[in-house]
Amino acid sequence: MTKPNLQLAHGIAVDTNGKIYIVANTENVLKTFYPNGQRATPSFTRGLNSPSAIALGPDGKLYIANFLAVGTYTPEGQRIQPNFIHIGGDGGPATATAVAVDADGSIYAGYYSVGGGHGAAVVFSPDGKQLNPAIIVPDGVSGIAVH
Repeated sequence: MTKPNLQLAHGIAVDTNGKIYIVANTENVLKTFYPNGQRATPSFTRGLNSPSAIALGPDGKLYIANFLAVGTYTPEGQRIQPNFIHIGGDGGPATATAVAVDADGSIYAGYYSVGGGHGAAVVFSPDGKQLNPAIIVPDGVSGIAVH
């Protein structure tokens, strides 16, 4: 098995076929590997700014927690809409730090720095509409899991 060459992985997701998706914050990159460790596609840097987490939707879309939003990408790596942005208490976009997607396609996003050093957890519909009031979390959100 070939070892993936990344300085520091910040988020990992695995699809139903065992394909591995890794985002590396230090390199601003998404790299993809087959279960045997061989490189796969997509792999890209465009549109990534400090990616910290990745999730796969039931439709195969990739959701990457980036600096100021959770971005949506096709399975081939093309950036598409919507972006999932949460406006923090200071009036600016909060830093996206975590993401998960449930079987219905709802996007669960975690943020840091929404004002006063707090974070938030927010649920979005697949078309980008916020479904719940932001749940304020002291010190931010570093991971989300859905069942």
